[in-house]
Amino acid sequence: MQSLARIALATLSTLALTAAAPNLVQAQSFGPGLWEMPYYQYEFCLDQTGTWKSLNQSGWTGYWSDLVRGEPGAMVGSTDPGVENDSIVITGTPGHYQAHWNEWNSNYSWIGLVDVRWEFLSTNCNDAWKYDRGNRGRRELPMQQN
Repeated sequence: MQSLARIALATLSTLALTAAAPNLVQAQSFGPGLWEMPYYQYEFCLDQTGTWKSLNQSGWTGYWSDLVRGEPGAMVGSTDPGVENDSIVITGTPGHYQAHWNEWNSNYSWIGLVDVRWEFLSTNCNDAWKYDRGNRGRRELPMQQN
């Protein structure tokens, strides 16, 4: 009887791990979902259609792709077309992503380049409220601080 119980437990454990595995892989891979740059506490929603939006700053939007040669993904966008522009290249491996973020004004009055952690939060962008740390405003890049 104990052997049968052990076999049943092992079978259930295997089934549970097998069922959970696709979600774990999806959650760790760059793609649609809720993502964050923890240093700035910026949250981004990447949708299934290849567009993204900031959940911290209204109007900060763009496009993303996971079809980037040699890297997990990339994003481009702006706050107001022609005012503040952004390009972000995601590097690393699942669970250890970095965002190489370049931001500039169209008149090139300033240019910023930073490398920060890029972390997955959820497959559902509606979960953003769970991660709200009370700082919904946009912070300055380190090189802009006085």
